[in-house]
Amino acid sequence: MDATEDDAAIAARELLPGERLQWAARPRPWAVARQTLVALPIGLFLMAVGAVAVDLVPRAMLLPSNVLALLPVRSVGALVALLGLAAACVPFAAALLARWTVYAVTTRRLLVIDRALVRRVASFAPEDVQAIMLTNERYDGSADIVFRQEIRHIWIRCVRHRIVKTIGFFGIADPERVRDLIRALRGNVAGTRTFLEP
Repeated sequence: MDATEDDAAIAARELLPGERLQWAARPRPWAVARQTLVALPIGLFLMAVGAVAVDLVPRAMLLPSNVLALLPVRSVGALVALLGLAAACVPFAAALLARWTVYAVTTRRLLVIDRALVRRVASFAPEDVQAIMLTNERYDGSADIVFRQEIRHIWIRCVRHRIVKTIGFFGIADPERVRDLIRALRGNVAGTRTFLEP
């Protein structure tokens, strides 16, 4: 097994009777954060709009008798700037939270163990694995393995929008071995042993 004792010990606590751990590892934090990078430019834009509303607009409209009238403009601008700051911090928060995540492959299922704020364990049986896609290969040999997509639709102003949530192991080292373990778990690789441990 190529997991550190810490990762293996965390995953071993979630094993069912008769189940064996085949692989456990933590994601690389910035690989997880990369999925939320779209929030960064949105946050920077909102911070700029909020700064303009807080400072420049009141200066341009400032008359001695209108000081209190501009208070709502400044308040809304400050709120928009704070929302922008929160959006800009999302990738950094995702990277910090990824340090508390452990991925595991057992002889019966795939586990995503999140221990950041509240301990949550997502378990995926072989029949829950839709497809195994190796994506975002990096120069250091790490990659993402996506094995499930959950699609839901929401209606906004009479227009149906599709939201796709990808589930998998993100930013892991040795992705080929993990992909082979998942394939062996599903039983769709000829000649691959079910248990890859000695």
